Amino acid sequence: MDEFVNKLQEQLREFTTAEGRIKTVKMESIAFVGESTLRFQEKVRDLRKNLENAESTRDKLSSEKDTLQIRCSEMETRSKKDRYQSDESHKQNLDILSNLERMEKQVEALRKQDRETNAELAKLQHQVKDQEQRNKMVEAQLNAERVKNANLAPREEFEAAKEEIRAAKAKCLEWEERYAAKEKDYQNIVEAYKNVSGHDTGGVEARPLTPRPFWSHCRGVLDPDALRTMQQSELLQDLVVRVLSTARQLLAAYGLHSAAQKSLVFAKFAKHPTTVPLVSEAALSVGDRQKTPQQGNPDEGGKDEQGLRRRNSFTQATSPPMSQGDRSGEAFKEEEKWLPGDMDHSTPVPLRHAEKIRNQRFSRKKTRDFLERVLQHRVRGGDKLLCRPFVETMMEVLHQELGEEEVTAFAVNIFASVRKYAAEPDFLGFLLLITGQVADVVVRDNRSLCAELLRIFRIYFEVADGSTRVTRQKFFSALRDALPQKEKDQCQELAAYFPASGPMTPVNYEWLLVDDPYVLSPIVYALRLQHLEEGLGLSDRMERQVKSCARDGPVTYEKIEAVCKDDAQLSILQPEDFARAFRVQLEDLGPGTEQNVSVVLELLKNGGIFHELFYPALPEDDGEDGESVEDEPAGDAET
Repeated sequence: MDEFVNKLQEQLREFTTAEGRIKTVKMESIAFVGESTLRFQEKVRDLRKNLENAESTRDKLSSEKDTLQIRCSEMETRSKKDRYQSDESHKQNLDILSNLERMEKQVEALRKQDRETNAELAKLQHQVKDQEQRNKMVEAQLNAERVKNANLAPREEFEAAKEEIRAAKAKCLEWEERYAAKEKDYQNIVEAYKNVSGHDTGGVEARPLTPRPFWSHCRGVLDPDALRTMQQSELLQDLVVRVLSTARQLLAAYGLHSAAQKSLVFAKFAKHPTTVPLVSEAALSVGDRQKTPQQGNPDEGGKDEQGLRRRNSFTQATSPPMSQGDRSGEAFKEEEKWLPGDMDHSTPVPLRHAEKIRNQRFSRKKTRDFLERVLQHRVRGGDKLLCRPFVETMMEVLHQELGEEEVTAFAVNIFASVRKYAAEPDFLGFLLLITGQVADVVVRDNRSLCAELLRIFRIYFEVADGSTRVTRQKFFSALRDALPQKEKDQCQELAAYFPASGPMTPVNYEWLLVDDPYVLSPIVYALRLQHLEEGLGLSDRMERQVKSCARDGPVTYEKIEAVCKDDAQLSILQPEDFARAFRVQLEDLGPGTEQNVSVVLELLKNGGIFHELFYPALPEDDGEDGESVEDEPAGDAET
């Protein structure tokens, strides 16, 4: 109001000034001055009236303001009281929650103690039963001893038996003396024969006949005392051939063949002409055709020829089709002594050869042991060896162990052996490693995959009595938990390798996960082929991405990091992985860091990304006794 009044006063002064000016105007403006004065006075009256109204409104608002201030003070007092009550209630709620958590922990501890008590009780009951059985056995042994002691021979008979033993020992000494004399006579005859005939053994001593090999009963397949050593060895070799071929035929019918046909890595790398198939459909028919009436009765000396013919029939039946044809057995045997020249582009350069090389026919064990030794050598050498191709390290190891002329022959035979057994997971992984398709870490993880799964399952299904039997549904649930990155279609394929049964059918996971190099479990075979496919797929993707960054020279960290971020799987690579690939410390890794493409690629392939994505891991405990709410994968209808 004061401001408004001042404004009006300023206007009044302006009007007064204007009035003075107007008086100086000519007389013609006198009429207008009078009129302006009249209007000015009317305006002043209106303003004074408005001023009175404004003052009355101000007084009214001031009284209302005092009233509102009183109410505001009352509300603040009430708010403080309510806030205090709210804080007290919140503290009480926190106390209640903490008390509830303590009670839940106590309940869980009591449940765990109850489970441990039940497990210990079951274990003690089992021990009690075992002790009772042992007590019964001991009582039976005691009764037998009592009966035996009751029927002991008299002392006179015992003394007579001792005399007979002394006489037998004396007779044995006499026979030993006579044997020594005969042997001396034999040596004299040999010396006399050499002097007469002029023949000389050349200083080569004959192999002693003793100690002879010890033959076990082998659950009824052999009579250790019935045959001579040569006949027993022939029989056992015949049994090994029969067991290996028949077991693989049976397992192929139960899913081994189906798993191989569904695998892309098997179809691409295990189809070489020299590769021995998992099972030959013509094995039995060829073996039957080659049997002849001249085989004879084993008791009449025909067993050796029979075993030889069976082995030849199995070898020819499992050989590549190109070697069967209409050739005779002798021609095939002569051809098998040599490895033909190999200048194929898929063969590593150090293993190519134009001339034929003698086939040393390495066994699975010798091939596997040598390649395992090279793998361990590369692990001990660290990144210095892992950044180089596997074949280079293999050739260096051979140069250290063998002579220069034997290195190439041995390496070629190793590669031929790997390619021959490439239908099996161990050697398929070695073939991918030698040809540079995957890195060492994929092969090592593939070989220990099922052993790690078995260890996880034993923890996952931990029971007091040590049982390894679970339902099919639990088996697949645990498999999905241990391999969360595995695709659903791959898990459904595994269901086809079980005999037809329902999801609640009990199975023994320890038997299903036995990883034996000779008797192949369909479940283990499929899991390892899937793991090789996953590792090969990620290796190919990584190789494409890295090589796309280095078309004009070395690769830089900035480029490879950019392309890896756009990839769903490669985006999990950490700076530590790149620092190892570029062979620098983490703090020295920068956008402009450069390294050779092959070194970066090899070290990235040997990084932890393959282990993290595809290797089984113990799942978190989200249930009791390994139970899972998930269902068994679809596919039982097919089985």
